[in-house]
Amino acid sequence: MTLNDWYSFFQVGSLIMLFLTFAFGAGAILTGLKVNKGATRQILKLEARIAESTEETERIKAAAAKDKDESAKRIAELNRDTVGLSADVANANARAAEANRIAESEQLARLQLEARLAPRVLTADQQERLISLLKPFFGTQIDAVTFGDTPEIGNISMTILSCLRKAGWNVNSGSAGGGALVVAGILVGVRANSDATTNNAARALFVGLQSMGIGAGPWDFDKMPSPGILFNSSVTFQAAIRVYIGSKP
Repeated sequence: MTLNDWYSFFQVGSLIMLFLTFAFGAGAILTGLKVNKGATRQILKLEARIAESTEETERIKAAAAKDKDESAKRIAELNRDTVGLSADVANANARAAEANRIAESEQLARLQLEARLAPRVLTADQQERLISLLKPFFGTQIDAVTFGDTPEIGNISMTILSCLRKAGWNVNSGSAGGGALVVAGILVGVRANSDATTNNAARALFVGLQSMGIGAGPWDFDKMPSPGILFNSSVTFQAAIRVYIGSKP
């Protein structure tokens, strides 16, 4: 093979290589374009999904914000209702407290009235206690006058004088006539300059009666004059202790 032949051969080969290179390059370009086109479609799909997701997210946020506003509005309404109900409860409690106060006041007034109207009574046990308190002053002499002729005055007077006598006291008693002094309660007076035993005896009498709910107390002896008219009387007005039994105070 001559030099020209080799030269022609290499020229042909070069043309073939150039053609193959072009062919492969074109194929690569076409393949790259096809891949890029597919990737672009995929990207567009993803972007569409992202847009949809974003739109859905915004709708959810808007719905949540609306729900939040409605919830806040409802909570505010409930709070206002609660405040109103609390005020109603407070007013109701105040009215109930006032009603209870009035009821208790009325009950107290009724009990006080009943106590004022109830007759003075010494139970058997109280009488025994009073006798025991008075016995240490056995032999004490007193003048006792009853003022008033109601059954209540008569009964309490008789009970007290009976206890005095059972305790060993010397009791001179009588009932004041009409137009006499007005006496309320049980007054116990001691002549001035009396000895300690006499004063202690008088104190034991009115303190003992007080402890049993009977209205009694000390009185100025000089302000306990004779009523003038006496019935069924053994009163001497000489005793150092003078006891006047009147109406319930």
